[in-house]
Amino acid sequence: MAAADLAAIHGRQNLDSQLEGVIIGTVLGDTLLAALRRLAEENASARATPRAAAGSARRPRANSSPNRVAWPPIPFCC
Repeated sequence: MAAADLAAIHGRQNLDSQLEGVIIGTVLGDTLLAALRRLAEENASARATPRAAAGSARRPRANSSPNRVAWPPIPFCC
């Protein structure tokens, strides 16, 4: 990933364009990686929850509205 980032920056024409690429890549890249990490954590949490293994993790609870879904808990970190 680092090699691809550097190749994309060094492939730009001038210093201004390279700096622009670094700034945009940092802002968007960090946001994208954080979103992917959260999706992976959600997936890992669903797999680790016994209800998820039984296939009941996405079924609505009996006492909830039909539009509410019972999701397994997601651990928070960092």
